[in-house]
Amino acid sequence: MERRKFIIGAGALGAGISTAIGTGAFTSVEAERSFSVATAGDAEAYLRMTAADSPNAQYVDEQSDTLSVTLDSLNENAVTTVDDLFLLQNEGTQAISVYLTDSSDAVTFEADGSSVEGVDGAVRLGVGESVTVDVEVDTTDASGSLLDSVTVMAKSQVFAAGDDGVVTVGPSGSGVDHNTIQAGVDAAAQQAASAVLVETGTYEEQVTVDYDGLTVRAAQNGSPVVSSPDSATQTVEIAGDDITTEGLTIENEVGDHGIFLADDVSGVSIVENTIQNVGTGDGASGNQQGLAGDGGQEGISIVGNEFTSISSSIGENGYTAKAIWLSANPNSNVNPIQDVTIRGNSITDVTSEVAAYGIQLQSDISNVEIDGNIIEGVAGDPDNDVNDRSDWAAAVNLSKGSQAAGPRDISIVDNYLDAVSATADDPYPGTSVVVEGEAEARSIDVNRNDIEALGGIVNKTSYGVVDATNNWWGAPTGPSGFQENETATAVDSAGSATANGDGVRVLDWNNDGTAEVNFDNFATEPFYSETHTVAADSSADFQSVQAAVDAAQPTDTIELAPQEFNGSIDVPVDDLSIKGAGEGETIIDTSADRDYGVSVSGTNFTLSNLTVIGPDGPESSGYGVKISDSPTRALSNVTVENVTVEGSARSELDLNYVSDVTIDNVTLNGNGTGGVGLALTECTNVSISNIATSGNTWGGVGLYSYGEGDSNYQRDTDGVTFSGDNSYAESLPVYQDPATAVTNVTIGSTLSHKLSTDDDAFVRYFASEADAQAFVESAEDLTPSNSTIEEL
Repeated sequence: MERRKFIIGAGALGAGISTAIGTGAFTSVEAERSFSVATAGDAEAYLRMTAADSPNAQYVDEQSDTLSVTLDSLNENAVTTVDDLFLLQNEGTQAISVYLTDSSDAVTFEADGSSVEGVDGAVRLGVGESVTVDVEVDTTDASGSLLDSVTVMAKSQVFAAGDDGVVTVGPSGSGVDHNTIQAGVDAAAQQAASAVLVETGTYEEQVTVDYDGLTVRAAQNGSPVVSSPDSATQTVEIAGDDITTEGLTIENEVGDHGIFLADDVSGVSIVENTIQNVGTGDGASGNQQGLAGDGGQEGISIVGNEFTSISSSIGENGYTAKAIWLSANPNSNVNPIQDVTIRGNSITDVTSEVAAYGIQLQSDISNVEIDGNIIEGVAGDPDNDVNDRSDWAAAVNLSKGSQAAGPRDISIVDNYLDAVSATADDPYPGTSVVVEGEAEARSIDVNRNDIEALGGIVNKTSYGVVDATNNWWGAPTGPSGFQENETATAVDSAGSATANGDGVRVLDWNNDGTAEVNFDNFATEPFYSETHTVAADSSADFQSVQAAVDAAQPTDTIELAPQEFNGSIDVPVDDLSIKGAGEGETIIDTSADRDYGVSVSGTNFTLSNLTVIGPDGPESSGYGVKISDSPTRALSNVTVENVTVEGSARSELDLNYVSDVTIDNVTLNGNGTGGVGLALTECTNVSISNIATSGNTWGGVGLYSYGEGDSNYQRDTDGVTFSGDNSYAESLPVYQDPATAVTNVTIGSTLSHKLSTDDDAFVRYFASEADAQAFVESAEDLTPSNSTIEEL
């Protein structure tokens, strides 16, 4: 996902390493690029970030713990350098090395004319010394996202092969010290070395790192994969203090854990690793966790990792899947867990036949920061084939475990949180945050997140109100209410607000009329959104429009290259925008299809800057763009602008059960086919401006409503306003059918006369009295004596 404003983090999270990660994007099609720079954890004691003393400091907004940088009007197809933006200063008591890493070739961070990216660009800062950072953005060969993630690293030492205190590991014959990671770790302990550098290769072994202060990381440009043997419960065990793992890919297809933190370890940093394929192999059983710790850990940093494909399929035994699981159960004679940072991680594809969690904190855990993470694809019983247990899924779960003490002093901030369960209408559907058991709800803050799961936030405790202010709930109107008995209702939050919006739910778990969740001051737009690019070649994210739609989540944007795409498109996603490069430049050709060209059933939808060639038949169903759901689920907030639709066998643009519609600068050319250019059925609050219709046999615009006497329809067409410069080449520009059920129509200045007749229930609009008279005389089913022409 991409943030509208993303985080560049910095700070010393452990004795030998400091890091924080955020995600976001510059995009080559936006006029303004913004990002934020923030310290993390105890970083301020080591690394200070501030605006530089330069004219370009005007682009930097200093806040209490964040630098917001806004770069206005970067030119496309150009290289832009902004010097002296922000300053990094060592405020610690020892020298450190500072460098930045990111995934973009188009964006470069520099100091004194040299790159400060990667280990090779590290700048050594003595106590009190500083470096001023510039940024260069190259849009000459870029499309879509130019920058996805940035990391500011501040280390007491940057390790490289050949340095004193460094042990190297790699495949046999590669000129390294050892061929297994465990041998390298053991040698480091014997030699009092500081680091083990691991070259590219696949290492099938279980590794225990128990030497205090050791860093085990990928060598420069290395991509090592550590894969557990079948008998190993965990692939990597951290059994010492102040240990760092960085840049490793860790798998455990049959065992329980990718990484296991031994009891009572402290100062551990798990940084920029990929933990994947845990529990996905034949023979896997039990509870699967990407990273696990069950007591006594302190000062742990889990930052910038990717967790994916964590699976537990043994549903009948009640096993679960979790990307990150920390539990401190005194009944197991372990100490509490405290001072944990979980930041900038990506968690996807966590599945279980029973319960799946992105992050689960259980029992006696305190002072945890969960921020800047993207959690999605967390699914409980995705196949809906285990029915004897509840199918639970939560992005974040805070619970008591099996004893009284529960999580407390938890901050959940700046995350994207989504999850789904097969039993979505149970009282426990897929939920973004669940607070239950003995968790101290009054000390839990959930702020500035995108709450995307259907269940929203659930507080099942009796320990106060969860502070969930300033979150995005999936709609500008805020959350909706949902009680345990599955009856939608207005749910009070802390006695002061009502959940009557259109967004995801706030659950009233106790069914007592209060959710014990304070959702006041909810955000009216999402904090996160992603841009998917589509082009025929591999330079884009996707090569087909449908593939991009299938991958999209609410609030995303799909950008189409200036070329032709073939085939119909089905769009069920809410809060989606599809943008082309311009009419006649981006073309979606659905002429070979026999039904709908572009079919939209998601609300809050925008279609812009492209041409659609509609299906060529049959006339009964060949719609170019059809935006419709059902009479009982009307869509809203739909925009179609700068779009051409042509050649459809029936109507070019057809909307059903939609409210709050904007149609602007749209060309609708039937090329002599049936239907109308624009059809509106049971639609309300519609703005139509600057449209051009031609070649549509039935007419330019048809306003329909069948609400009278039909209980299946919920409303009439109402509140349609025409404005701007509209043109109609058909003999019948606009008509209402039936006239009595279409209300509050403002026809605009283009049409000046209205035709009513006793021969049918229509009202028709024309540009002149002569046009209306000519239409009556040419129509076989209309009688001039039964017709009335009025000037508007």
